[in-house]
Amino acid sequence: MIQFRVIMNAKLQEQSKKSFMIYPNNSYKKCWDIIVTFALLFTCCVTPYRFAFVQEEPQGWLIINAFIDLMFLADIIFCFISAYYTEEFLLIDERKEIAKNYATGWFFIDTLAIFPFEQILGSGS
Repeated sequence: MIQFRVIMNAKLQEQSKKSFMIYPNNSYKKCWDIIVTFALLFTCCVTPYRFAFVQEEPQGWLIINAFIDLMFLADIIFCFISAYYTEEFLLIDERKEIAKNYATGWFFIDTLAIFPFEQILGSGS
């Protein structure tokens, strides 16, 4: 029954898709989510090692970290234009509702994740 509701809701939404809106069933969104997941895994593995053992980072690592931060910034922007399903399997694609949901949820944490603390506070040298 739930799957039927999702299919019917998706068919109704297919007729009224908004421009510059990323929908959950978009194949590019699924690919982006996989890429961001790997970036998160990389960050989770490398960051503790960097803080514990690396005193002076090579230029290559700085470029990789800047690139990953830019990816996370792009992900924050994408979250503000990505439709989502509610717990009742209703597709939400109203921009104000999406922004309110994201701003009161993960936005603060995502912003802290890319905040350049090292550059602002100094590299400890």
